Amino acid sequence: MPAQRHAAGCSMLYVAHSVLLGVCSTFVIANVSFYYFSAYFAAFRANLYVASVARYWPQYLLTTGVYVGCSLLPLFIRAGIRTLSGSSISSNKNSP
Repeated sequence: MPAQRHAAGCSMLYVAHSVLLGVCSTFVIANVSFYYFSAYFAAFRANLYVASVARYWPQYLLTTGVYVGCSLLPLFIRAGIRTLSGSSISSNKNSP
């Protein structure tokens, strides 16, 4: 069982890293392309734009995390139920 728990922990860590990397890269790509390809910021300096947009990053990350968490919650619940039922079965087998 410890190997299964370790594998589940690694997969959750992998998902967390993937979400963080995806959110960061998407946020940067979206905002940089909007800054460079729109004529809206012709007189606006890049460092001021970064400072004004950076305050939205935590909300962006949180919102994406909530969506990903809600979509993966049934999988984690199912995996937890399997782990619990597997441990109860194995403990019953060891009982006399």
